[in-house]
Order: sequence, then structure tokens, then C-alpha cells
Amino acid sequence: MAGCQSVFTGDPHYLLVRKRVINHLHQKLNRFKKQLLPSLNKNVLRVDHDLIEKINATLASYIGHFKHAYSLKLINQLWQQHHWLALFFEFKAESYQLGLKIRASKGANYPKQVQFFAQHYPSAFLKVQYGRYQKTYVAMQKKSNAICLQLLIVQAGYSKHGRRRRQIQSMQLSQHTIKQLCSES
Repeated sequence: MAGCQSVFTGDPHYLLVRKRVINHLHQKLNRFKKQLLPSLNKNVLRVDHDLIEKINATLASYIGHFKHAYSLKLINQLWQQHHWLALFFEFKAESYQLGLKIRASKGANYPKQVQFFAQHYPSAFLKVQYGRYQKTYVAMQKKSNAICLQLLIVQAGYSKHGRRRRQIQSMQLSQHTIKQLCSES
């Protein structure tokens, strides 16, 4: 059973995630973080959507394995050790689902897409492309420990409903977030 990611310890209700699997995930996340760093210019991070999709697939796979071991505490520790994951993803503990924060949900109209980004980045200043124009929005909630100060959101194709889809093109980050992103885990 080389592909099995958990160990049966005798109790049918107890599964343990192997330490080497956890370490392997940490190594992968550190490599992904290093791939993100070249796109950081001064305090603006250009979002590489292909790389984010790879990270999403990797995290979803590991979270699926961790779900069988009921290791919610492990996933929360992962989010604490790799703070930069909160820039791009949200984890829903009740359903063990990973949500992508950089692309608005499919089929949503313009106001819903703006609301989506405002909810996920409550302290950010939003610049949203609307046709050939750019509209700006200031979030209602302000936090002193903001991770993201400004988002540039652009149109990226159409949904199957014929509506424009929007996604984040770049993020202006706070100095605290940049220090966390650049520090070694």
C-alpha cells in the first residue's frame, strides 16, 4: 500500500497522517512560495494563475487525504505556518473544502463579483475593470493588520452564462505580509 497516506494503528476510528507526508507538503509549499517571489516587485505581487492552480490542486489533494484522518488541527497549523496561503485560498473547516479567493465565482454578475472580492479582502482598496474603464471601491471594514492593501481586478473571459469573469491580476501587499512571504519557514 505505497499510495496510502494514513496508518492503521489498531483502533478502527483512529487514523494518523504520517510525518513524512506532512514534511513533504511543507517542502512543496516552500517551493511554491519561492516560485511566487520573483513576481513580487517592490510591494506589488503579480498573480500567476497557473501557479495558483497548481498550488490549489496540491492543497486539495493533501486536504482530501487529511480529511480521512480527521486532522482539522493539522490543517489549521498548516495555515498558521504558511501565512501566504491566506492571500489566495480560504479553508472551510465544516466541509473540508478549499476555496479560491482570486477569481470570482462562475455566473456571478458584476455587483456580485465586486462583493465577492470585498468579502474576501475586507480591508483592500479594489480597482475593478468594467469594460474599458476601471471602477474603484473602498471596502467597508478597515483592519489594522491588513494583508492586502490594494487589488487590481481584470476581466478574464466569459462565463457560460455570457457574463464577464473577473480575477485578480496584482496585489499591493502590506510590509508585514511581504516580510512573512520573504522569510523562510
